[in-house]
Amino acid sequence: MSDASTGDSVDKVRSVAIGADHGAVSQKEMLVSYLELLGYRVVNVGCFGADKVDYPDIAEAVCRKVVSGDCERGIVLDGAGIGSCMAANKVRGIRCAMCYDLRTVNNSREHNNANVLSLGGPLHSADVLAELVKVWLETSFAGGRHIVRINKIMALERGGSSNLMDQNQIIQKIVEEVLARMAPGVKAQPPAAEQQAPTAPRTAADSGAESVILPSDLPRYIDHTLLKQDATEEQVNTLCDEAAKHHFYSVCVNSTWVEHCARRLGGKGVKVCAVVGFPLGAMDSRAKAFEARTAVASGANEIDMVINVGALKVKNLALVREDILSVRRACRAGIVLKVIIETCLLTDEEKVLVCQIAKDVGADFVKTSTGFSKSGATAEDVALMRRTVGPKMGVKASGGVKSFEDAVLMIRSGATRLGTSSGVLLISGQKSTANY
Repeated sequence: MSDASTGDSVDKVRSVAIGADHGAVSQKEMLVSYLELLGYRVVNVGCFGADKVDYPDIAEAVCRKVVSGDCERGIVLDGAGIGSCMAANKVRGIRCAMCYDLRTVNNSREHNNANVLSLGGPLHSADVLAELVKVWLETSFAGGRHIVRINKIMALERGGSSNLMDQNQIIQKIVEEVLARMAPGVKAQPPAAEQQAPTAPRTAADSGAESVILPSDLPRYIDHTLLKQDATEEQVNTLCDEAAKHHFYSVCVNSTWVEHCARRLGGKGVKVCAVVGFPLGAMDSRAKAFEARTAVASGANEIDMVINVGALKVKNLALVREDILSVRRACRAGIVLKVIIETCLLTDEEKVLVCQIAKDVGADFVKTSTGFSKSGATAEDVALMRRTVGPKMGVKASGGVKSFEDAVLMIRSGATRLGTSSGVLLISGQKSTANY
């Protein structure tokens, strides 16, 4: 998992981006060969000859590979290592350390969680360079008290203050603020503007009175869903055809069906949503990012990812944040990201925390459930999520939305999207017996 934006540790480095200006080309090429011999995937961004180049351009190219998640670490070289380090640290999400011996190499990883290493190529012998790089790549971040300090560094980068509270203070403050803002009767929210969805029914907040929601109002809210492991092509085709016929907002499927759905729904105004890390969310963040990139390349317009629930339960907020951020980076501009938090497994405090994190890293929605755990959406959870993320971010209720009455309740509680396999029954006013 890339650690470009948090204090989280990355011990299993598989991919390394490397680059050098004209003053350290030979040292860079030696390190490329050495790293490949050690089994690393190496992305060599240049330069490749004696012609003069500008080291900021090389440093940026390396850093972009790191922040994109394509590589876990980066290495930059120039004549002294100073200029490349300065340039690298101007790239958002980068913590570049200029090192010159084993002590500084170890410190940069254990204490500072550096994700880019800057070296003065001509200042060291080949053996010394190889040792410095090997130790740097194999040294783990110590975590603990250093996490707070790294988070302060990243806060400065975002234009904030380094005078941050510790993690427990942050948790307490968020919970207190959200609970203080709670008021009864959160009303229906229109679909987020960035979705470019049809205009939603007027809400009570708009009209000053309880608005009437009809079955014919529901299609614009519905992600028509088929996530069973035994889903067949015939069933997926039926899902797509129903979505097109009833003008549902999207179909939500496992990633293996994305390309098929995109072809079948082409030009019909129905988006394709793919689940990622589904249903457990416990896989490596790099696997989630790869699945998201693949789904988007296959035609997905939206991604519904499952968080690392275990990390949230032990308050490893850095890991939770980076997990979501790795998928956010994997989604190109315009792709909607929904974050499934699995509310039935969380305390209210945990729900608030993960909603705040999802909002902070730029997710478009928070979503209640996978529909594959102990229970699904509740009106209380939807209302809490809405109060936490505010009026502009999307909230998706999923799992257990089985009737028209359920759908209306979720919308009145603050949902802007409904995940259900029972969309056809909902819009006809009937009740489903399906699990999702």
